[in-house]
Amino acid sequence: MKSKDELFQKNDELEKEKGFCQAIWVNRIVMNEQFDTELDFFTITRIDSSQYISERLKNAIEANGITDWTFTPAVNLVVE
Repeated sequence: MKSKDELFQKNDELEKEKGFCQAIWVNRIVMNEQFDTELDFFTITRIDSSQYISERLKNAIEANGITDWTFTPAVNLVVE
């Protein structure tokens, strides 16, 4: 899918076909120039259940000795 409109259209099609659509999973998410790169924490709930944090926040968490966090690189997220 290349746009939010395509996502919503596919969601509507699945709801009509199956009676529900909980989520559409994608392999790659591209954030365009409108994405706010100053965000330190965000989710993309319509297509992904992950929580994302910036490298800046990750570094601050580690620098302040906050423990019990597991960080996994977001290999599916591309910011252009």
